[in-house]
This record gives sequence, C-alpha cells and structure tokens, in this order.
Amino acid sequence: MSKLRSSRRSVLLVSAVVCLSALLVLVGCGSGAARQETSGGSGLEIVLQAAPTGGGRVTPEGLDSAVAILRDRVKALGVTKPDIRKQPPDRIVLRLRGVHAMPTAPPTIIQTGRLELYDLESDLRAPSIDAQGNPVSHTSLFKLLAPVQEQAKNGTPSGYALFTKTHKLVLGPVTRRPEVAPGQLALAVPRGMVILRCGGPASHTVVCPGDGDPTVVNFYLFEHTPELTGKDLNAAGVKQDFDMVGSPIVRLSFTSDGDHRFQALTRTLYLRGRLRRAPQHFAIVVDDVISSFPQIDYTDATLSNGITGGGEIVGVTLTQAQGLALLLRYGALPVPFKQVEQRPIG
Repeated sequence: MSKLRSSRRSVLLVSAVVCLSALLVLVGCGSGAARQETSGGSGLEIVLQAAPTGGGRVTPEGLDSAVAILRDRVKALGVTKPDIRKQPPDRIVLRLRGVHAMPTAPPTIIQTGRLELYDLESDLRAPSIDAQGNPVSHTSLFKLLAPVQEQAKNGTPSGYALFTKTHKLVLGPVTRRPEVAPGQLALAVPRGMVILRCGGPASHTVVCPGDGDPTVVNFYLFEHTPELTGKDLNAAGVKQDFDMVGSPIVRLSFTSDGDHRFQALTRTLYLRGRLRRAPQHFAIVVDDVISSFPQIDYTDATLSNGITGGGEIVGVTLTQAQGLALLLRYGALPVPFKQVEQRPIG
C-alpha cells in the first residue's frame, strides 16, 4: 500500500498504489545509470503523431511546447544530447543515439502527464456517490451515464460516449458529439463534469474508490473542479528519491500558492473526517486515471491545520517512482501523442 506523507513527517494513510505506464528505460534504472552521448553511433528513431481527443487539434505553438517537454524528459533519463525535432503539421521525430530497444508497453515519456488533485468525497457526483457520502464504482460507463441524461440537457455537455444498442462502449468519452451510426447510441456527460477511471487489466492499483475491482476499469463521475493541478507544483522540488530505509519515494513540492491550497485541502479533509467520523480522501489523477487516493487520518491532531511544506508519495516501486517524478517534474504535453514509427539508425 502506498502512502503520502508530509515532508515534515505528518503521515497520511493511503488506499491505493500509484499506477503509471511502464517507464521507458533508455539507460538503465536508478540514479547510477550512465550518461549517454548522442552525437554519433547507432540508435533508434521514433516518430510520434499528435492524437488530440474529442476532435481537437495541435497548434504550431503546441508542437513547439511538446518538443521542449519531450527533450527535457529524455535528457532526464540520461540521453544528454537528444535530437528531437517537430515535423509539421502534427508529428515529432526523436533520434536517440545509443538507444536500441523500447518496451512494448506505452512509454512514460509520451504519456501526456496531466496532473489533477480532487477532493474525492466532495467532487464525486451521483451516481458515483451514495446518500451517506461513500464513493460508488461503476464498471459500465453506460450505467453511469444513463441516469444523468436529463441533467445533461442543461447547457452544453462536456463530453460524449458512443455505445451499441447492447450498451457496449464504442468510443469515448470525447469532447465532441460523435457520428451515430444505425444500431448505436450516444450518451452525454453533463456540463462541468468529467469521467475519471481507476484500475484495469494492466493496472498495478490494488483498490479503487468504492471498493471497485482493480482488475477491471471502474468509471466515476466528477465535478471538473480539481483543487490543485500540475501548475501548482514547484518543478525543481519534484524528484524520485529514497527514504531513510532505502525505499523509493517521490518528493512533491508546491509553489507558494499551491502549498496554501494543499494545506487548505488537507485541513478541510481532516475537519470533515472528524465531523463524519470517517476518513476523507483526495484523489491523485494523472491523465483522467485515479492513481491513488490518500486518506487523512482524522484521529491525528497534528493534521488539524492541514499539511504544508510538500509531501512524499511512498509505497511505490522504483520504476513507478521514476515514471511519476518524470511526468510531474517536466509538465504535461499539450496534446496526447502516439508512436507511429520506430526504426534503427546507423
């Protein structure tokens, strides 16, 4: 079980393990990996293509931003002089000398890396929360959205999902209404809300909110008002490290404003937990996936004023810690990307 704790050693309990895509191992694992020069020698060329969701598009400025972020991510893995160039209108080419193999799992370097922190019990919306304030998981996106279709008529929906008439998911959620073919049905996501996921066959998560089965995908309806985002992080203070007993951790650091907001969030959770006599949680979400949802121990009086000074995510593997730190330190890509080509270079 992972834990998030204050850097000042105030301990929070946690109820899930951070789940990330496999780390692209360019130079080996750990801080002792050798640095790689890229001025000569054989290697690998990887072509990425922007894959905006919901009918969006990539702008020239977005492509420039993605190149800069990818360069920082690759350099952080040990390639000191990566050759990364945009190929308008929507592609990026990475030429990596000294790199000869790539795992089949989606690499962390091209994960979008959009971080959001939610007040779990406060931001969940029915039918994802019951009358007692407990999270409710749904393994069927259709069954999650069907009860809120009348509500979705108020204002412009924030998304759509496309299903067969037997309720099998075809597409979504996407931001633009999809074309509906005969035998299909589109359901809307109410305005101002977002669908978040947890678990799945490839997930390392051991539990999902509402006691959802982590071996399958669980869906949740949230008010899209995260308390903090990746913009609230102090990038220079985010890193993979080890605690006093040698276990891998991710050190978190917030901007001044982010630290105040994190303190306010954790104070609110503590006070609400005391009032309800039940632990309250905040959800750490990466690319709309609930990675973990730490709980505030309302019986620990040292948390009564919230947590300041950053924190640590513990209880993760070295690869998970490296991947999470990499994503959070260098920021989110402006649009998702997918790998479309991979070839050796001489």
